[in-house]
Amino acid sequence: MTPENRQWQEIKETYLKQVREVLSAAKQPDSEEIIDNVSSHLDQRFGELKADEQSWENFQKIITEMGPPSDYAEFLVSDAATARKHLPVKYLLGGILGLIGIAAAIILILWIQSYQAKPVTTEKFRENFSRNINNFNIDAATLQDVIKTFGQPESYVWGEKIFDKSNLPARYVIKYPCEFHVFISNGKVVELRFEGPDAGYIFKGRIKVGSSLDEVIEALGQPEKTVTGQKNGFADGVLYKDIEGRDGYCYYARQEQHIRLFFVNNKVLALYITRSDYHDG
Repeated sequence: MTPENRQWQEIKETYLKQVREVLSAAKQPDSEEIIDNVSSHLDQRFGELKADEQSWENFQKIITEMGPPSDYAEFLVSDAATARKHLPVKYLLGGILGLIGIAAAIILILWIQSYQAKPVTTEKFRENFSRNINNFNIDAATLQDVIKTFGQPESYVWGEKIFDKSNLPARYVIKYPCEFHVFISNGKVVELRFEGPDAGYIFKGRIKVGSSLDEVIEALGQPEKTVTGQKNGFADGVLYKDIEGRDGYCYYARQEQHIRLFFVNNKVLALYITRSDYHDG
């Protein structure tokens, strides 16, 4: 086993352990199934890396895209097919004629929408972005609200996987121009993610992608605790500095201010705005 493989296995097992602890605390009935799915996805993402791409930075990018372990407390894939099997036969028969009657209309609507659902252009996206983001209610928003506010996205993804809008999984990320992404889990908007400076977003008029660690601490307040040179535990109020001995790689989250930040070279690499109940449930 190469040093890179050993490093990846250690990072992966640490993440899976944190997910398992979260699911155990939440008494999720499908914990092992979720763990298996997460593990398989991690293995897949690692397998997609070329030999010269197998680095600590890319390993951390995979973990970051997977999200904090706390997210998995609500990760249950609903099985609508099971519910349908228990419908009384008389209702199924009665509904067939109605379905036939509206089938043509549905097809027509979908056909029209396929032409209307073109991704928003960068120019249009930027045009009203400041106003749109300031008026966006993340706690009440759904996928439809996101599209209504920001326009049709470029794609729906999870890691390297790209999904069709008609067949979305429980967890996915919506990609927009200017490196603006929206994370949705189980029908709820969880995070607004700014992973580049092009959107021009400034949190409370002070923090943006590219801000220094000192500027962030001055704006958000001192951390309750600073952990230096250790693994990223994603704990709220804790500044993880020089993660795993990597100078300038940091993480800082303030739940009461609804923000998570990732740093490279002690500057904000990505800024995530979270819903108010981000760590609840």
